[in-house]
Amino acid sequence: MNADLAEASVITLYLTLFGNKTLKRKLLREANNGTRIVSHDFNILGWAYTKKDDTCGHPIYLYTLPEAVKNDVLTCAYVSFNPHNSQNQRI
Repeated sequence: MNADLAEASVITLYLTLFGNKTLKRKLLREANNGTRIVSHDFNILGWAYTKKDDTCGHPIYLYTLPEAVKNDVLTCAYVSFNPHNSQNQRI
């Protein structure tokens, strides 16, 4: 998990539920508002996806920050500060 996500406009994930959960804090800390996150097969628990599609029986979830996390109780308690984003705000 050493990749810098600050410049990414789209992030793709093919992880388990646990892997997605583990990555949540890094996504919030480094990804900018408007970043789209695409997850194959596994959703990000607590986050609201923008769109869900099925490809050959495999779900694909699309999330857009910060809209995806607005109703996640645990995430709302976390203050995201991204030095690359001039519009830092509590999500």
